[in-house]
Amino acid sequence: MTLQNGLQLILHTDDPSRKYKCEGFTGLPLRNPVQVILLSNGTPEGLRYCQDLRDALVRSLRAVGGAIHHQMRAMPCSGAISNPSNCHAFSDPDCWTVVVYLGDYDRPAALPRWLTAPPRAGLNAPKIIPLLPQGANPTTCLPGTIPDRQNAGFWTHNAGELAGAVLAEAGICPSEFRIFISYSRSDGSRLAMQLFNGLSSRNFSCFLDQYTQAPGVDFTQAIYEALADKAFLLLLETPGVLKSAWTQAEVAFARGHGIPILSLHVPGRHQLPEIRSAERIPLTSGMMIGRGADRRLRDVDLGNVLVQIQNTHATSMLIRRTHQLMGLRVTLEHHGIQVVPGPGGLMEARSGGARYYLHACERPPVLRDFHHCALNSHGVRQSAVVGLIAPLSSQRRQEGRWLSQQSGIGMFDEVTEKRHLARRIVRGGGLV
Repeated sequence: MTLQNGLQLILHTDDPSRKYKCEGFTGLPLRNPVQVILLSNGTPEGLRYCQDLRDALVRSLRAVGGAIHHQMRAMPCSGAISNPSNCHAFSDPDCWTVVVYLGDYDRPAALPRWLTAPPRAGLNAPKIIPLLPQGANPTTCLPGTIPDRQNAGFWTHNAGELAGAVLAEAGICPSEFRIFISYSRSDGSRLAMQLFNGLSSRNFSCFLDQYTQAPGVDFTQAIYEALADKAFLLLLETPGVLKSAWTQAEVAFARGHGIPILSLHVPGRHQLPEIRSAERIPLTSGMMIGRGADRRLRDVDLGNVLVQIQNTHATSMLIRRTHQLMGLRVTLEHHGIQVVPGPGGLMEARSGGARYYLHACERPPVLRDFHHCALNSHGVRQSAVVGLIAPLSSQRRQEGRWLSQQSGIGMFDEVTEKRHLARRIVRGGGLV
């Protein structure tokens, strides 16, 4: 499913001319088309906040590989529109419309009529995400017609800090933020605990072996299962990681299973060779306090690092899904299977006159993945979910197989069973 001109995402940015600048994106691993509208409160500050957020969103989308169409001819509206509800995406029943309202410290103007009017038949009302600078009062700085104003998001220095949250709220990347923290106990314990607490306060689900390791279980199995579940590795690159076999094993597992890696490099000449420069955020001596295992970030710098982690997480999960789909496509086409985009972000595989629908999961498949596959395969029995399954415990694999049997939807590990899946499709058999 795409919009006009093959666009997957349209971004409208409120402009001082009181028109909206329109930009379109393709090449993104989206499950449905999305329209994102950045709406200011009309003040110069609000318009600047819109531009700051737009810049951060475009950086994130470009990092995924999305091809932004700057050419005016690529946009059906010629690149500018006075009313976003006149965009064809607004009336497309398959498109999600998200309005991000950026306020400031002033009393707000009323929302535009196109946003408060009842939705047309067959369409859902746009989702409104209110954002404010730190210290602004949602009750007085947001229009009263915005539902649930008290759940507004806040930025500290720049509205672009919330780009990752906007991508998640718009359904562009996973809405669940999960992270596995890898560190050396010899010199990274205090920093690991500091990041665990900071990320948890931002609604991240974090794995830190000091807190989340149950007694009496196979430690190696639990570590690899947690890595698969979180699907994002945050490495604290201290000198101790060069001597830590556990940390290096975690990095190797993540690399071998397509799990994104982000390293916070603590000052020093040490560097883990397996970490690429693009995966590394350098911390400076001025950002740190304490020594050895007590070394940690200053409070004033902690917030900035947490923002970088959150935005990198959102982009990395999109990149992971892109690589998943590319790897699956290459394997299927190598076996002579025709691959085309399917509904709801599924991949449609065609062989011998039969159609198969495949759903790539960023994390180990769960009930909602089977449900998503069932809803979008339109009753076609030959469908399957593909994700990280082999690293799971035997109990969780059995639970997944039971779901597969009950739903009639196959389940395949993305690393070890892609060729097996392709051969099943070529033979024309079922996938369960």
